[in-house]
Amino acid sequence: MRLEKYEESKHYDLIRSWYIDRDMKPIDKKFYPEDGVICHTLGGASGAMFLLRTNTPLAILEYAILRRGIESKEIRMDCMHTMGKHLVGLAKKLGFTFIFATPESSTIISPALRLGFKQLGRTISLEV
Repeated sequence: MRLEKYEESKHYDLIRSWYIDRDMKPIDKKFYPEDGVICHTLGGASGAMFLLRTNTPLAILEYAILRRGIESKEIRMDCMHTMGKHLVGLAKKLGFTFIFATPESSTIISPALRLGFKQLGRTISLEV
């Protein structure tokens, strides 16, 4: 499993197709920030997740999606965990002290807790 930095010209249409495959309305590309990652499994590009920066101590993990047909539940969870861990680490490196994640997900919470963040409901905070 490996991560690749999101590039609009290379990845947007692929991510858009994942939304369509799930009968969901695709997110317009103007909403995707530059801090995004694509997870690759043996089956190819398999997931995406993004870090939205704010001008406050809060960063937001958003727009997480997986393609249909990933090899197994274990691989799906590993993909989400790997993306979440990377982006939580990036948020910490950038100096964010709070992370908000829409889904209450152990794939985001677990790596954040290991990096020193503390869970406060659906927000994860880092006391510095």
